[in-house]
Amino acid sequence: RPGKNDTPTALRVDRIRDGRSFTTRTVVAQQDGEAIFTLTASFHKDEPGGEYSTPIATDVPSAEEPLNQHGVPPLRWDHDRPFERVEVPDFSHAGFSEEPRRAMWVRTRGRLPDDPHLHACVLTFISDMGIVGAVRAALGRLHERGMGASLDHAMWFHRRARADEWLLFDVSSRSNAGSRGLGVGSLHTAAGVHAVTIGQEALVRVRD
Repeated sequence: RPGKNDTPTALRVDRIRDGRSFTTRTVVAQQDGEAIFTLTASFHKDEPGGEYSTPIATDVPSAEEPLNQHGVPPLRWDHDRPFERVEVPDFSHAGFSEEPRRAMWVRTRGRLPDDPHLHACVLTFISDMGIVGAVRAALGRLHERGMGASLDHAMWFHRRARADEWLLFDVSSRSNAGSRGLGVGSLHTAAGVHAVTIGQEALVRVRD
């Protein structure tokens, strides 16, 4: 449910599991006696293992490239925002792509402390940017009025990454049915490291 800035939020934390390698917690955020948010988090102790990752997309220009083949400058947020974002015009609301896909480079405007937990929190915030737009784009009706809202959201942290350095957020829609759409995406560093995988189900209602 939507939260209120002027209302206290109570957090209830339940210990689900305390193992030698994994720890699981469930957190319920409540306002006015009602649950507005539920989180389940699984923490894994670092351990060695085999390595494989999905490579970074090769059809996306770097964040520093000012123009693409259409001659359209990258879409940027206003300077008063805490994030820098460069949308790739080929895969954005500019509408040049026939794919239900959205790609953007994003990072914080300022340098952050060297705390991996803080960076993970900021990456979590970033992961909610733009997925609903990709899901709506799959319907080919971005120009029409309607509404979209996230229903549930999942993240898998594979490798550490800094939120104050350029990250490619590349997401595409996989399904739309019953006014619900699924978007799946990833966060890669500029060096091509696959840091995070993201899945989000969105409610999308477009007026007929």
